[in-house]
Amino acid sequence: MLNNTEIPLSKSLKYLGVIIDSRLNFVEHINKIITKGSQTASILYPLLHQKSKLTLKNKTLLYKQVIRSQISYAAPIISQTSKKTIAKLQTFQNKILRRMIRPPWYVRNSQIHANLQIETVQQFVSKLHEKFKTRVLNHPNPLIKDTFSQTIPNPRYLTPTSLMADPPGITRLRQVFPDIPNLLEST
Repeated sequence: MLNNTEIPLSKSLKYLGVIIDSRLNFVEHINKIITKGSQTASILYPLLHQKSKLTLKNKTLLYKQVIRSQISYAAPIISQTSKKTIAKLQTFQNKILRRMIRPPWYVRNSQIHANLQIETVQQFVSKLHEKFKTRVLNHPNPLIKDTFSQTIPNPRYLTPTSLMADPPGITRLRQVFPDIPNLLEST
């Protein structure tokens, strides 16, 4: 309730351009990426289609700079989704690449990717995720470093008393900042 007005529950929310749904599978976000990418591809169709005067190298560069950059936003999150969800993005990429060169029906998508020197979506997103992980692990702040090294406790074994005895992250905070125990005990 806010000012005597009931706020309805939402199944998803948008934060920093990423649509987070209640199941954390990011299907809505992926669908939004595909919709935006399709709109962008239709705007760029005069430049990307087979009879365009642009060279294949320039078409590939245009795809990488404009359309694939939409896929790469929030890549560390996308890399953690299911194979089925990433397959949707791969299908979208395959359609665009086929539209660019109009190969015969029997040419495999892997052959198109090899000829255009474009990674699959899985390879591309995994590479971006690894770069992000490397930057985080090399960060000078130990709390940021710990985001990749933390293990998530099994919820089956969590009890209210175990959480009260040592709330998640408090032990690490006490190690990094020795003054914090005094602050935590006073509250």
